[in-house]
Amino acid sequence: MSLVARESLAGLTAFVASLALTTIAAAEPATQTIAPGVKIDGLAVEGMTAAEAKAAVLKQRVAPRRQRFVARFNRLRFPVYPVRLGYTADVDYAVQAALLFGARRAVPEGGVNVRLRQRVNKKKLRAFLTGKARRGVIAPRDASLTITTKGFRRTKARFGKALNITKAGAKIQRLILARKGPRAVAMLPTKRLKPAVTSAGTGVLVNRNTFKLQFFKAGRVRTFPIAVGQIGFSTPSGRWSIVTKQRNPWWYPPASPWAAGSNPVPPGPGNPLGTRWMGLNATFIGIHGTPSSGSLGSRASHGCIRMNITDAEWMFDQVDVGTPVLVV
Repeated sequence: MSLVARESLAGLTAFVASLALTTIAAAEPATQTIAPGVKIDGLAVEGMTAAEAKAAVLKQRVAPRRQRFVARFNRLRFPVYPVRLGYTADVDYAVQAALLFGARRAVPEGGVNVRLRQRVNKKKLRAFLTGKARRGVIAPRDASLTITTKGFRRTKARFGKALNITKAGAKIQRLILARKGPRAVAMLPTKRLKPAVTSAGTGVLVNRNTFKLQFFKAGRVRTFPIAVGQIGFSTPSGRWSIVTKQRNPWWYPPASPWAAGSNPVPPGPGNPLGTRWMGLNATFIGIHGTPSSGSLGSRASHGCIRMNITDAEWMFDQVDVGTPVLVV
């Protein structure tokens, strides 16, 4: 080989060696230190190597966010494990980005904070909260009315409370991603559940001994004087309901010996039923007005419940078919 050729080969070898060293140095930023004024997720990492910065971020930022904490809604308390919800943090990416400042980019005046890319698996989080929501729900309570021999017992409606899964998921995600230390119990947002029945209903209590009718509606009770069945034609005791309503009814004689030979009476003055009829599901028994107001407060009817005509007209407008009636 000629002298010129050997010199050319030696020069090429030196150039390749120099290029290799430059490439290795660029590929190993861990030998560098992070420039002053650089932070990762608010944590100062200036002067650290890549390994030191990674260890610091893992310890002071990632480790607290991986720790369990307790969440609560209604009466249910349960632990939340971020790792089980798919929590991850890309620490390597953040460290490499931090190393670029000072090496390839100028550090802005006042420093720079490199964002730590984190995420929570939203599907896992929603599935987790859906399971908890079923266990902790407080069901709404419908309003109800019970008629007893002592009067009315009303149960008020109550709204229920259930976990608001969408808002709770967003809150838990925020708590995990922003967490930097121990946390107290996390209260999760709820939503109200409306009861299907909000009014306590309507009911009628007839007391044959006191000759009083008590009418209950919307939490208020009104009492009216009445007449009930005479001896031999007692108003039947028990639980009944209103099954028919008629304005200005005809009176038709029932198939009973006491009405033998009687003719139907059309609406108008003197009609035995007054102007309103509220028939019960007890045969031939109903609540109605009477033109004989002097009979109220006694046993005077053939089983029906008599009221003043104006009282019967008022109650007629308040009750519906199906309204319960208890006769005691």
